[in-house]
Amino acid sequence: MVEMGVDARLFTLASPQAVEDMHHVTMAEAQDYDLVTDDRYGELDLEPYKEGIVAWTRPEGLAAPGNVDQLTFLCRRGQPEILFFLKDQAGAYETKSVADGGHLHTNLAGDFSKVDASFVAARDVGPDAYLTISVTRGFAQALTSTPEVDLTIWFPSIVGGGFSATLNFSDTDHSKLEYTFSHCIE
Repeated sequence: MVEMGVDARLFTLASPQAVEDMHHVTMAEAQDYDLVTDDRYGELDLEPYKEGIVAWTRPEGLAAPGNVDQLTFLCRRGQPEILFFLKDQAGAYETKSVADGGHLHTNLAGDFSKVDASFVAARDVGPDAYLTISVTRGFAQALTSTPEVDLTIWFPSIVGGGFSATLNFSDTDHSKLEYTFSHCIE
């Protein structure tokens, strides 16, 4: 078990059980024994970039495959964008998928629930992948007021489906997003 990276304490939970019994691991135990990945993202950080500002966040724990290693919000030439950074996942998307029906799912109300793939630009840099999604001003405005958002780039022809991040925004995060979207990179 240890060679496979499993916490040996898990064995001590299972050992006293009778053959016909089973110990059901609680969520607290699963987190304590590193059986699940922490998918929470931290608060947004601001960083100057060229003439503008970007806001970014990373997972508080280790990112699992299919999760986003860094999410960056920016405005380029007046257009709000979201950049998904996928460490060591070059080639994890197919250009055909981007062109043939991939989209961005969100839990925002109204017309904000799906953004067509024609707004997704994908590129690999060495072992890493970058997926940039151009979004409308209305979408960007909605982000500055929603407390929680699930962002998933969905590619129907890829095994596993897509890349996702769930963010919980504080009032401070909302202010950082507003500031970011109003200070565009040219």
